[in-house]
Amino acid sequence: MVYSNTKLFKLGQKRVYFNIGVFWKWVVFASFHGFIAFFLCSNSLTGIMDSSGKTLDHWYISSVVFSVLIHIVLLKLIIEAINANMIYIIAGLGSLMLYWIMAAGFSIPFISKILQP
Repeated sequence: MVYSNTKLFKLGQKRVYFNIGVFWKWVVFASFHGFIAFFLCSNSLTGIMDSSGKTLDHWYISSVVFSVLIHIVLLKLIIEAINANMIYIIAGLGSLMLYWIMAAGFSIPFISKILQP
């Protein structure tokens, strides 16, 4: 099938979908989104205290920033997908759900003390 439909690969061979311009565009957008996510989260969460009176530290803020970036990447993948079908969307949402299950599971004090002695 691949050899009978070689026209499917012509645009890829001509570097239409991925070239140096496309690469740097993605790098600039990723840097911009990371910069915005980091500074919005770090500036909005600085100085907040929890119920015991402790201020939230760098660990908490970096976890929030990482979670925001996970959502940004997933949304960009869905937006940029040309042929997004139900399998694609279920896999994306499933990975996001698995991330939150793992984050919630690892934040349980008993489990986190085992993993971080």
